[in-house]
Amino acid sequence: MPGTHYALTAGMVPTADGTLNDVASAVIGNKTDTAINTKDNVSSQMRYLKGLMDGVGISSGGSRVLATGTFTTSSATVPADTGRAEATDYWKGCWLIPIAGAIAYQPRLITSFTVTTGVFTLDAEQPFTAVPGLVAYAILSPNSQLVPAADAATNTTPAHVIGNKSDAAVSTVGTVASIIAYIKGLLGGVILSSKTAAFKLLAGNQQTFTKQITSAANAGAVTVATITTQACKIKSLVVRSNGATTADLTSIAVTGGASNVVTFIDSTTGLRANIAAADQQVSWLGRATFAATKTIIITLTGTGATAVDLQVDVEYESIVDGGYLA
Repeated sequence: MPGTHYALTAGMVPTADGTLNDVASAVIGNKTDTAINTKDNVSSQMRYLKGLMDGVGISSGGSRVLATGTFTTSSATVPADTGRAEATDYWKGCWLIPIAGAIAYQPRLITSFTVTTGVFTLDAEQPFTAVPGLVAYAILSPNSQLVPAADAATNTTPAHVIGNKSDAAVSTVGTVASIIAYIKGLLGGVILSSKTAAFKLLAGNQQTFTKQITSAANAGAVTVATITTQACKIKSLVVRSNGATTADLTSIAVTGGASNVVTFIDSTTGLRANIAAADQQVSWLGRATFAATKTIIITLTGTGATAVDLQVDVEYESIVDGGYLA
């Protein structure tokens, strides 16, 4: 009977890539159907599904299709489908991929979704390369993220935080640089290290200052150092003879602060006899703090103008970032 024959035929699998559209099995398709990436009126669901799989490289089991639809707004950065009803940011982190048109199968990361407008906001660093048109699309499950542009300041995905291999090294901590930029800064010595002058100027970091004193033995007050920019803490001070000290020198004294109120080395400790020969030295160890612009003075007392040959070494640290002796 014709009716019985038709029922049996309708239940059979159609031929591969069949174009008939008369029964449900023809719409479903054949396991051997080939993939297709453009819409038409003759292809099976199997062909479209294989096209989706091949188009985004997921045939080996990566992302999966979560939903499909048709764009009602065509945009390279904020395409929309007003027919979507999921909650705001429901699709955040998933991939949006047109399955037809000029940019078919170009996956882009969804950074936010707005339910009231159906707008998909795409990764600002990786929008569509062109407007997709009012075409069908698919939403894919989260997978890997695209690498942002070099030195991108965007901060919406983990990929932005990680960065690009081409990111330039940075020298200061901020809110826009990537991990790659900071690592390059460390490797290149751009970020402060214990060997840089900038690091030593940080509060609490040890600094040293050396001054050669070659003034006349009877010169009186000679400035050794001036506290500069920020307050500093003096921790130790040494005066060493670089050679035989002239007999014109009677004694030295080292003082600091307003009206030389702080005495590091008095004239008794600083007698010529204690610094008469090479490498003889007198020293002070303790704690003394001075505000910026205050000075450390060495007073040379003597009977003649023959030059002395002394070295003053000061160990100190800045109390506030930026302080140093000059």
